[in-house]
Amino acid sequence: MSTDRDTSQLNFEEAYSRLEELIHKLDAGGLTLEDALACYEEAYALVSRCNSILQQAELRLRQIEEEAAEYAATDEPDFENRILL
Repeated sequence: MSTDRDTSQLNFEEAYSRLEELIHKLDAGGLTLEDALACYEEAYALVSRCNSILQQAELRLRQIEEEAAEYAATDEPDFENRILL
């Protein structure tokens, strides 16, 4: 079993799907010690990749929230002087 996979190019869904495959293999048992270690090593790399992607997404969400808060603070609609149709 090879762990030469480059996880840095996987998107979240690909990495998570591969991680699930590895977990099922490990849970099923029957692997040699070497194969089990290779699965574990790859799984660890995939967990790191997923965490990195999630951290990036969280940062983007914070930036969006900050921009929205700044916009709301500076461009609040003037509801009192608005003409209702």
